[in-house]
Formats: sequence, structure tokens, C-alpha cells
Amino acid sequence: MLDDKIDMILGNKIFGVYVYLEKKPPRRFVIKRRKLHPLRDIFEIYKPRTLCDFVLELFTILDKTHPNFMRNISEQDKAQFQKGISKRRFVAEKRDDLIQFNNYASKPSSKPFLNYWVVSNLYEKDVKKIVDIACNVAKVKCESLSNLHL
Repeated sequence: MLDDKIDMILGNKIFGVYVYLEKKPPRRFVIKRRKLHPLRDIFEIYKPRTLCDFVLELFTILDKTHPNFMRNISEQDKAQFQKGISKRRFVAEKRDDLIQFNNYASKPSSKPFLNYWVVSNLYEKDVKKIVDIACNVAKVKCESLSNLHL
């Protein structure tokens, strides 16, 4: 309910995602939005408990603000996998599409999310790749939290 009020006031526009992903928690990310007044920005801080929660919370936010976000990220993830840029799939329409024959388990842990499947056994390097893909798909600037100067 509060999120809906914030979205209504802010016009739902995201200007940046700032990520802190070190091995030690608290992992967090910050969403930068512009308020009605052009000189004021709003920063929303998220502190997900697990790496999977990190990805799902970010996907939830980006899906609300960008139409067809999940479809687009699934297609981008598939394209990177097919080109050999990525060694595993992270998001797919069918759970079977997440199965790989590499160092990871052949049947990865996954969760259903907005009519798609998202891998849930993630490492920090995986999350960095996913965040980069997600921000690229949403056309949102993505930087390290250390680059955020308030």
C-alpha cells in the first residue's frame, strides 16, 4: 500500500540502482527516484536477507516500472547463455530451461516468480551478472553503492 502511494507520487521512474554485494552481509541495494521537484531525489534502501531475495526484490521493483520486464530479462539471459557469455541460465519461462550441464547442479534450485522461474542457488558473482542484465533490460544506470554521493 505504501509502495503504491510512493509510485503514484514519484511517477514510478527509476534513475539508478546502487548495489553493495560483498561476501559479508548486510548486502543491500538502493533505488534512486526523482521526486516531483527536480532538485530532490528519493533513495529507497533495501536489505534483502539472502542473495535470492536480493534478486527477487529487485525484479519486483523493476517489473512494476517496466512493462514486459520478466519476458525481456528471460530473453536477454537466454541470448547471453546461447552466445557463451554466461555459463548458466538464471531466468526462464520453463523450469527445464534452467538445467545446465556444468559445475552447477543439473537440476538447480529455483523458485516460481511472476510466471517465470528464477534460480535460487546463487553466489555473489551470479547476482552481479543478474543485476547487470536486469538494469540493462530496464535501461537503468547500475553502479556500486560506493559511487553514490549524497
